[in-house]
Parts: sequence; C-alpha cells; structure tokens
Amino acid sequence: MYKIYEVLSSKLDALRARITRINKIARKLNVTPITLTALRTFIEVDADATRKARKWDSDAPDVMRERTEVRIDGETPKLGGYTFVARIDPDGIVFGAPDAPDVPNALVDRRGACDHCGLDRKRSATFAVANEDGEMTLVGRNCLGDFMGAFANDPHMVWKFLEDFESLTRDASDPDSAFGSKGDAMFSPLAVLTATFKVIKTHGWLAAGVAFNNPGIGKPTASRVRDLLFETGKYADAKRAEVANVILDTDRINGALEWARTVEGDSDYIRNIRTLANAEAVGYKHIGFVASIIPAHDKAMERETERVRKAEARKALPESNWVGDIGDRITIKYVTLDNIRELDGNFGITYLHKMTDADGNELVWFASNDNLCKVGDTINMTATVKRHGEFNGRKNTVVNRAKVA
Repeated sequence: MYKIYEVLSSKLDALRARITRINKIARKLNVTPITLTALRTFIEVDADATRKARKWDSDAPDVMRERTEVRIDGETPKLGGYTFVARIDPDGIVFGAPDAPDVPNALVDRRGACDHCGLDRKRSATFAVANEDGEMTLVGRNCLGDFMGAFANDPHMVWKFLEDFESLTRDASDPDSAFGSKGDAMFSPLAVLTATFKVIKTHGWLAAGVAFNNPGIGKPTASRVRDLLFETGKYADAKRAEVANVILDTDRINGALEWARTVEGDSDYIRNIRTLANAEAVGYKHIGFVASIIPAHDKAMERETERVRKAEARKALPESNWVGDIGDRITIKYVTLDNIRELDGNFGITYLHKMTDADGNELVWFASNDNLCKVGDTINMTATVKRHGEFNGRKNTVVNRAKVA
C-alpha cells in the first residue's frame, strides 16, 4: 500500500530518519521496508498561519512554506495467513493498523476474550486479526504466538511497527507535529523588504558584522526584521508597535527589489541577492541577505548618481589634449593641482597627482611623495613626458620627475 503526503521540506531529513528506525523493526519481522519517494517541491501560502498573523496586524504579509509531496510505501504484516487489524484497550478504544477496516462493535464489546484459547478475562490489550477472507477474530496477547505462528513470539514488536508506521503517516501531513515549526515559515522577498524598510526608518541600518564587532552598539537590522516576521506573542507585538506608524516608500522598496533581480556581477554576494530576489519565498536563514538589498541598492544609486554627475561635469570641461612629446623635458605654465590620492602598493605608498593646465589639458603624475604643492595651488611645473594616455574618454599626459619651475 502507499499514500501521498505533503511534508515541510525542511523536515524531510527527520522523516527519513524515522523511517530508518521503523525499518530496523521491519527487518526483524521480515516485512518489506517502508520507502519514501519525493515527488515534487512547491511553495504555498500557509492560510492558518497567515490568518493568525493578521489578527495582530491586518497588513501582515502572507506566511509561506515550502513543502515536498512524498509517496510513502509500506505494508501491514501478514502472519501465518492472518493480518493485524487493531489493538483494543480495556476501555474499548481501538488503535487501528494503517488502512485496516473498522472493527465491528460486536468484537469491541467482547474485548478481553480470546477466540483461540476461549479465555475471557480482563486484558491490557486484545488484538483483532483477519484471515485472507477478511473475517475477524479476537486474540489475547499470550496466545498470539500459537495463533499466528512463527511471528508472534514477539507481538510487541509487531504492534510497535504498526504504531510507528501509523504515527509516521499521520505526522507527515500534520503541520503542528514534530514535522512543522515556525522556523519553516517563508515570506516573499517583497514582504521581507517591506519589513526591512520599516526597521530602517525606525532604527536605522546596522549590519550584522558591525554589530558583532562592536558589542553594545545595537541589534542588527536583519535580527529586527526576523522579529517582525517570525516572532509571536507580546514580545512580537511590542516590536511591531515600534514600526506601526512608518509610512512606506513603495517606489524605493520595489525599486530595490527590481534592481536586485537584474543586478550584474559574479561575486558571491551579488549572486546570492539576485537568486533570493527572484525566489518565490525566502526563509529564516536568508533574511540577512534579502534585508541588505535596500542599503546595497541605495549605495548603487548613489554611485550611479555620482557617475552621471562626473560625466556631465566632464562634458562641460574644455577638450583635453596631449602635452609635449614623449621623452621631452618641458615646462608647463599655470598648472593647478586638482587632487592627490594615496595608492598603497607592493612597493609602498604612491601619491597620484591629478592636474590641469590653463588650456584644460589633464596631467597625471605618480610620485613617491606629496610635496609638490597643496591641492588647489596653481604653479609653473617642469616635468618629463612619460606617455600619452586616455581615461574616461579624455586624453591625459602622464609625467614624471615633476618639480616647481
């Protein structure tokens, strides 16, 4: 026999472990082992969890869970031509084997009687078994061995197998069993970014690494987002109250999500956020990556704005031409030092000087010191032309051995 169940994907390993334990009994009983086959994986809205979440927050996002459809194959042991049907306790409670037929009331009322030895007494358990024609009879525990032949020297083991199998198939589809927990909840990337935006507007952004290296500085943003999405009870209510009055900037939130879905790059981080942004739903352990999309997008937009500004500024500059011939020692008048950058290389610090002459021609000097003049000063300079180059579409002249003329 087999049945199809939907199991939380995160609990598949626990389900397989339980099957392994049950199959140890199956081998001793010479019963065909139980098998599990994963058929498909899907994500769906957990309607019950979502409904509970919206009791305290009408705007709470859908709670989603990843499930796997599995097929569980197994069989009820047949012993000497008889099949176990049920165990009946002294109060008349019937514990049926998987897929077994119902025990007739007449047999339940006769609990305590054994049709094999004929003794009718108070028993801790009476077993109902059926022959190949489906006819049921009652057997006491002590007579089970004679009644069912080779097998039943250990009826406890037989029934333990049946109980474990029944428990397995019942728990596999029960979201409140050991196979389900709030840690399995999932949320759409948009829901995570919405919660992140609320946290940032209320507490600012704090990366987990910064918080770890600076104890006492505060709680990381990702942890606060997890509180909003996964926690329950009074603690969660208090955290959600902190962000209840935040006015959402949906353009910024949606813009960050769309950026992450298409962002180019091959670094681990970029690949991670691109994958998660395109996922249907994300779970607890990936909240940190998704939460970081908003500040990452903000920085990317700042860099793009600066790039555009510089490009526009370059367009407004006069044309830059090469100065002198390569190898010539020349004097250039009215040279302005625009900026100096320190470059830390294998041979120590190099100072990159960027300069412009009176005609707008760009000059570059890589020096071992920054003693030529102050940034913003205009000087006459003597230097040797090293090469003619180009940067960002503008010609520049690289010099060396520069000094004030």
